[in-house]
Amino acid sequence: MLELAGVKFKVKAVLIDLDGTLMHTAPEIARAANHMLAGVGKPALAAKQIEAYIGEGAITLIKCCLMHHSSTQPPLAEPEFELLEKAQRLFFDYYVQIVTESKAYPTVV
Repeated sequence: MLELAGVKFKVKAVLIDLDGTLMHTAPEIARAANHMLAGVGKPALAAKQIEAYIGEGAITLIKCCLMHHSSTQPPLAEPEFELLEKAQRLFFDYYVQIVTESKAYPTVV
């Protein structure tokens, strides 16, 4: 039984978000994003660019990567459903294979 501010809760599990909080996962996210982009026939992006898209969830990151434009191009339209579905599958299938390569931030250990 967990008590918080006088309220008792029955707790069955505790979830800790390690991704980007305790673990430095940005390099693996960037690799997975570029793997996804290659799989849908789009050019790779710089890791720093992909890192700028991190923070609003994976689906937003995937959309931003698909819609990325350079300063000489107009912004691309929202990706079509089929492209987004394929991109999500590619991203998550690859990310799950490499996420264990992520390292803890130096001060965490």
